[in-house]
Amino acid sequence: MNTIKIKFILMLAFVIGSAVSFLVVPSISFASNVTSTTTYAWGDILGWVNFSPTNGNVTVTDTTVTGYAWSANYGWINLDPTNGGVVNDGQGNLSGKAWGAQTGWIDFTGVTINASGQFTDHTASSTLVGVINFSCAKCLVTTTWRPASQDAIKKINRGAGFSEKKVRTLSKKQH
Repeated sequence: MNTIKIKFILMLAFVIGSAVSFLVVPSISFASNVTSTTTYAWGDILGWVNFSPTNGNVTVTDTTVTGYAWSANYGWINLDPTNGGVVNDGQGNLSGKAWGAQTGWIDFTGVTINASGQFTDHTASSTLVGVINFSCAKCLVTTTWRPASQDAIKKINRGAGFSEKKVRTLSKKQH
């Protein structure tokens, strides 16, 4: 009989402890670095694409673009899917592919982020959604991320012991 009471008390303590920890521990959320006032691109088929939707957390880093964009007509677009992902070369030149269940793969090759943090140019996807334009009259997607200047990269490379000739050689091998 005592064993049953002990098991019941332990189980009750576990349930209460779990419930309390769920209520007390806040959910983890990463902040987007796409500015909240400049968030939209346009697609003739997709319509407006929001790069700063609630809980989308679109974040640009020196190597990737992660999070989710939202199309009211086609739903969520994952910028960092398992078998793809939008890549940033550190200079703001994007490449790679995003994925949407209703859009298919969307190729970001050719999209750039300029020195002001503004996405420019356009990206084409499959025939399902056509082109997403970042450079139309009312399109403006801006991030707080900025491309590293060429001078800063040279200083970093020299600090790492690379000569400019070595950097050019390594750069050519990558392309």
